[in-house]
Amino acid sequence: MPLLGFLLSCTTVTDDGRAWTPPKRLDDGNRVDALFGVGLDANGTAMALWSENDGVLSKRQMRDGGWSSRQRIDDVVAPEEAFWPSVAVDREGNAVGAWRQEPRIADQLGVSVWSNRYTAGSDWHGAARLHSLGGEDASNYQVAMDSDANAIVIWQQSSGTCDDHPCESIWGNYSTSDGDWGTAELIEYDNRGHAGEPRVAMDSDGNAIAVWHQSDGTRVSIWANRFTPSQGWESARHIGSDDQSEARMPDVAMDIDGNAIVVWQQSDGARVSIWANRFTRIGKWDDAKPIETNDDGDATNPRLGMDANGHAITVWNQFNGTTVDVWSNHYTPGNDWGTAELIERNDDGDALRPRVAVSASGDAVAVWPQFDGFRYDLWANAYSPSKGWRTAELVDPSDQGLGQPLSAEVAIDPDGNAVAVWLLRDPGDHTASLLSPSELWAARFE
Repeated sequence: MPLLGFLLSCTTVTDDGRAWTPPKRLDDGNRVDALFGVGLDANGTAMALWSENDGVLSKRQMRDGGWSSRQRIDDVVAPEEAFWPSVAVDREGNAVGAWRQEPRIADQLGVSVWSNRYTAGSDWHGAARLHSLGGEDASNYQVAMDSDANAIVIWQQSSGTCDDHPCESIWGNYSTSDGDWGTAELIEYDNRGHAGEPRVAMDSDGNAIAVWHQSDGTRVSIWANRFTPSQGWESARHIGSDDQSEARMPDVAMDIDGNAIVVWQQSDGARVSIWANRFTRIGKWDDAKPIETNDDGDATNPRLGMDANGHAITVWNQFNGTTVDVWSNHYTPGNDWGTAELIERNDDGDALRPRVAVSASGDAVAVWPQFDGFRYDLWANAYSPSKGWRTAELVDPSDQGLGQPLSAEVAIDPDGNAVAVWLLRDPGDHTASLLSPSELWAARFE
């Protein structure tokens, strides 16, 4: 066998016996849209959502690796379109998906947010619209669930004006485990500028933290709001630094007791760094602080995960002066943040948009597209609390003619087994665009 063929046929096995399985294609050969989602329950059953041919589709994968037949879960009638889904899965395998959908009324402008709920051992319930406003676009939606299958969806929406010009605000809706949605609510009221990039996390009791970036007309900073099942949403508050700088791309995670951590990227005018803030369950935010000090270049695209006891892991892109790498840092309750570390050492080309999932016991898996000087491949690294990060490994080599991975998502179960799902760009389309026609693939780490 030629050396290249040998390398592509090998599967790296970690020291605890885990390895990535051969990739499997999920779509049916149609155009797959750019955004998708995946979640895992406590038994290792995966739920993947994506959109193709103007509809939202789902597949489930049992622990033995077999994927179910695809199932359409939206409620559109041509020429309507439903696309770009997000999904959350609880320990028992219940799931809630949300997506962007064109209006049901032919002369109504704008895009709305819709949702469907899956009950473990049963089926999808039926699509429901989450807000009733007409004429305004909704986007950047995210779903979170608690241990009792209650759910929150948040999104940004063009609604109202900011100092006499149109702008976007952050909205949310809450669903009890029986599938009944409440009334969509505006969760921030700052009309000085745009709000965007919302993210949300829930603890085991249904408390939630939502975060987003918010412009005051001069600078962009990070804001947050807390939700409790008994009181609903509180007042939004600024949680970023007081520097006159620009902060974007927040992410948030919570432990089972309601403690939360938020990370984001922030510019000081010279370079972009990764910052963080912590919320304690007694209702107090700490002071924001940088969690990396690398001055070689910008640090961007942070993502975050947290275990049941409040240990957190974040990953991000870091420019080293020549290429873009993937870095990480770890938060330990009582000991604060550690020292940032490089978790991949491939200098052939840039690494893009890392994602990380952290199990209840503290194991983690990170995935990202990595350029090898000719094409992008999908790479991953695994973390354990006892041994830290291991050696990054190739998950899917694009040399097989299937295309190049543009983006990836990853989910993990309590035992540290993971599922990665990623887009492979059409090999006939040579533009590196997330809007290119793509294929959807998946692999398990177990």
